[in-house]
Amino acid sequence: MTDAANAVLDSFAEAKQAYDIFVEKKSEMEQYRGYDKYYHAKANCEATELGTIGELSAMICSVAKEIRDLLVKVYLEKKEFISIWQDCMRDLKADWYGIQQAKEQIDSEKNLEGVYDIFKKKID
Repeated sequence: MTDAANAVLDSFAEAKQAYDIFVEKKSEMEQYRGYDKYYHAKANCEATELGTIGELSAMICSVAKEIRDLLVKVYLEKKEFISIWQDCMRDLKADWYGIQQAKEQIDSEKNLEGVYDIFKKKID
């Protein structure tokens, strides 16, 4: 196989690993209700630690999930737009926090406990 083909296969494998991390963390999050922002950050941090494709996958999965949540909760479940929008923005802030932690080479297990500090500020 050529180097280019191997690179493509490696990229797919990394994207699949990132997706698997998201599935695993969602399962953990559902077990430990009340810690959703922590698991948002943790999933993004671990996916980003995989490399560039992991980071890109984390960003895509995070944004896609929040768009889906917004549409489902507002249009299908008829929940209030503002509160759902604000929660989606808080989720995305937690996602970004996890990505930043990974980029700063911080151990995702030990240094995500500060994730809730980012929600003390008013959402713009």
